[in-house]
Amino acid sequence: MGARGVVRLEIETGEGLGLPPKIRLNLSQEQIGSVSLNTGAFVQVRARLMPPNGPILPGSYDFARRAWFQQIGATGRALGPLTLFNSATMSYPIPDVRNFLTRHIIAQMPEGTGEIGAALITGDQANIDPAGYAQ
Repeated sequence: MGARGVVRLEIETGEGLGLPPKIRLNLSQEQIGSVSLNTGAFVQVRARLMPPNGPILPGSYDFARRAWFQQIGATGRALGPLTLFNSATMSYPIPDVRNFLTRHIIAQMPEGTGEIGAALITGDQANIDPAGYAQ
């Protein structure tokens, strides 16, 4: 779970559905409920999707460009509960190792610094609380 109580999923969509190859979706813990999500699980959720945002100012960070290279064609927020159809049948070790390493780094570093350390090592920025670092 991220710093704002949000769980972010990157979902690969199936071909022939008229959707982009991947979407990035934010859910609250309440929307997930007691569902145990693993990498490779098949889920269904109703969501509001939008194209990735471009830069706010000329020359500023361009998420749309980054998303294009990662094949993320839409981002959004879930509008209802998540339904699990099939849990993962195969093991996908790289995302699991990354998540484990992120949790381990946060637990081992002094409070308030582990999130930055994990972002630098694993690239997972979801745990950084922007309000805690704004000055």
